[in-house]
Amino acid sequence: MCSSDKCIDPTVVPPVYPVRQLKCYTGLSNGTSSIGAEMPCNERCGRIKFKMNGTPMTYYMCAPYTICAGFGMAATEGLTYNPPQDEEIEAYCCSATDNCNVDDPNIQINTSYVPTVVYPTICYGG
Repeated sequence: MCSSDKCIDPTVVPPVYPVRQLKCYTGLSNGTSSIGAEMPCNERCGRIKFKMNGTPMTYYMCAPYTICAGFGMAATEGLTYNPPQDEEIEAYCCSATDNCNVDDPNIQINTSYVPTVVYPTICYGG
């Protein structure tokens, strides 16, 4: 399947292979309710758990690889980071599956997102 620009161009060496874009849940949850949706992300899925006025909150996002690597969570899936100064904060990065950042089974993920690409894929011809 060709899903990137000029992915089957025989003149490109080394060949460019399409990479399936990761989809991550992005939104906010307070434990009893959540608001958010699935969206395409370029690097990693992430989440940050924290407390706001004593209420547990979780922020779901697309996470840049550099942020995950900076906290030592880039090399292995499923690692969490808790800063030594604040044990009520937890960060998590993943890229194994779509929506891998969601750990709450009560969250219903809205998968009807609007594509961000407005132009069709350019394929090699000739």
